[in-house]
Amino acid sequence: MPWDKFTTHPVTIEYLESDGSGLMSLKSFILPQTGTTANIWRQRRKFKVSPARLATSWLTLDFGQELKNPRTRNPEKRPYQRRRVRQMSQAATRMDFLSREELLRYRTLTQILSLTNDLPIAYPSSLGLIRGRKGTLSFDAFPYLFAFTQLVTYKNQVATTIFNLGDRTKSPRVVVVGNASASATASQTASRDTHQSQLVCRKTQLTGTLFPAGTEAAAQYYVDLIDKTTEDGKLQSRITFSAHANNLVGMLRQTRIARTDDELDIAGENLLDYLAIMRCEKIHDRLFQSSPIYYVKETDTTRATEEAAKHTLTRKFYDVLTQDVSNCEWAYKRRSFPPVKPLTWHQNQVYRCVVEFLQQHHRDHMLDRLPRPDELWYNATGRVIFHHIITRLLEGLARAVEELLMQKRECHRRKTDILLGVGSREPDVARLQEAAERLSDWAHHLSELRLGFSKILPHHFKWLERELRRSDSDLLNEENATLDAESSSSDDTVEDFSGALEAEERLDTGNPEYSPDFAKLAELSHDDWANGAVNYLRFVLRDISAHAELDRLEICKEPNWREYMSNIMRKGEFHLIEVIPEYDDHRMMSIRKLLMEELGFAGEEDPEHPDPLGEILEWINSENKSKNVTVGEYDFDSTYFSGGYHCESTMLCLQLLARERDNLSPASINSGIVLPDKEVTDLFQDDIVIMPSSRLCCPSCMHLVQYFYYHHRRRNQAIWGSVVHKDWVPCSLPPWIPRKAGEWMLAQASNSLKQRLEGIIAAIEASRPDDTATAL
Repeated sequence: MPWDKFTTHPVTIEYLESDGSGLMSLKSFILPQTGTTANIWRQRRKFKVSPARLATSWLTLDFGQELKNPRTRNPEKRPYQRRRVRQMSQAATRMDFLSREELLRYRTLTQILSLTNDLPIAYPSSLGLIRGRKGTLSFDAFPYLFAFTQLVTYKNQVATTIFNLGDRTKSPRVVVVGNASASATASQTASRDTHQSQLVCRKTQLTGTLFPAGTEAAAQYYVDLIDKTTEDGKLQSRITFSAHANNLVGMLRQTRIARTDDELDIAGENLLDYLAIMRCEKIHDRLFQSSPIYYVKETDTTRATEEAAKHTLTRKFYDVLTQDVSNCEWAYKRRSFPPVKPLTWHQNQVYRCVVEFLQQHHRDHMLDRLPRPDELWYNATGRVIFHHIITRLLEGLARAVEELLMQKRECHRRKTDILLGVGSREPDVARLQEAAERLSDWAHHLSELRLGFSKILPHHFKWLERELRRSDSDLLNEENATLDAESSSSDDTVEDFSGALEAEERLDTGNPEYSPDFAKLAELSHDDWANGAVNYLRFVLRDISAHAELDRLEICKEPNWREYMSNIMRKGEFHLIEVIPEYDDHRMMSIRKLLMEELGFAGEEDPEHPDPLGEILEWINSENKSKNVTVGEYDFDSTYFSGGYHCESTMLCLQLLARERDNLSPASINSGIVLPDKEVTDLFQDDIVIMPSSRLCCPSCMHLVQYFYYHHRRRNQAIWGSVVHKDWVPCSLPPWIPRKAGEWMLAQASNSLKQRLEGIIAAIEASRPDDTATAL
């Protein structure tokens, strides 16, 4: 095999095996130094070691050190005194945290894994979602806390958890962990190459007392805190992450403790208007830019064209769902009706409320006739009317978000002129307030329709997709999808906004603002466009309609839990932990160095493969460029890390640190690593059971969840977390992650990289021309 030059260090695998009588014995085997990564998996199969057993055994991988499973015990019985003396001699010098080099290596592992997410290779997936039991309080509390997480998210990723769950003797305690940007100084930047990066965890108790009460409070509050716009057009505000979280807690609490209808109306309207002003950029991005635009040239391969079509089609959600089908002959053909019953009382109320709302804004004769309560309403005509309602709501939402964006930017422009002393016109607070109310109204009615008709929407979208494909519509024609990739999916006004707004979510996994939700949406729409369309509506409305989810979930099925759930917002204790890097640290080991030194590439020349590493890196660049021709070649010698800290892994590391803080060795305490304050770690003394995040969980964070389940928790209690996404994202571990957990993370990332390299090598070999065919 020419790829025998692709070598690894020796690997020792030890595992426990039962002899059939219940006794366990320790067995092991050593893999040779030379051999492909595929040999590791062949040898594992040869010795009949399952992946699960491999994951829970002692491992000695490429790091030259043992990764010990806390659940296992060495069967060799050593004298107590020898073990005690050895422990005492090592206690003073052991390091309980990963070194700077190990942290940089993990960054590099996740960086290269993110570069190889969508390559055409086959590799096994070791991720599995670990869920708790249904029918428990944590099962019902997870969606409730997930909705709160969406509301409290400001710009960056957020993870939340709740303690004292179900304990009626204590108040519920909710802890929010969120990322904050670093404020680098010259001295810090100069020393960042040699010093350990530090994380500051700033704790704030959220009392909910910052937001003022009164009419037009949301718009006036926002305008008062506008700061000068930057030279590149980025809007600035003095509403910090902690202020935003405090506002949300206060407004949600006011809606729970209101004594009269007037108090409830004021509190609810302030909440909706505030969310509209703060979230309008996100709503706009999700409405029109749900996935990236790929520009494909005529010379590109068929596979690249298909990939481009996949992503341009998902961006057409708005175009397809606002397509006027009332004049299409195929829309009235009586075929493929789903089994629809007459409208329920709730559906009838939602239907009439939405139609009345639409008629108030523009008289529409198609909506003059409402279905009777006993009528099988979803017939040929009813189906067209239902789609017309969806179209009207989406178009109204688009106009409302554009108007609010325009008013918001105008307020920023006027306030900036005043701050710079070049203008005197005050921002128009009244028009900003009106625009916010209009957006919240349209979003509310679209959300009500989505929830009230959740079972009929998938059938309706399947019908729409099928009929558009039958009619050869360009909207769902994959051959034509790439031809109009440069065209906008909305009007010129929307396109102008999209160039000026700060985009907070990206599909590029090398970008720190990467959003797995966008990638998941693209994946869903490619496999099942109708299912993707349903999730598109949920994704667009998620932030601004999450408060309605809180209201709905407070009335859960279990009567004994209703009072507890409603008391979370009313009487709960809320804390915010802002994770702030000491400086903007983007260092990592270069990918080339990692593959050469850590994965043991041989240096001898081979006639067929004089530079095996160069072939692999060149193939990665080539495949990524064929997938997206706008992407340049990646510099594998670069030491720039494009990722950041993830809130889920930070939160779990805080709990690990809380358990081990009192047992740290002197070497760890004096290592220069700045630990979070004890009042921060004390919040995490109890077990984390629920941990929703504002984004889908990446493989890095999921591996730490698995560590908790298999090692730390000993499989007694699972963590209810957000759904896992298959794409790797560049991830940095906190400097105070305990060593055992850090080594587990390193091992999992290294194993994933080995699997991918094995697939890459197989793909390179398969792409080579057959020698026999060439000779002929």
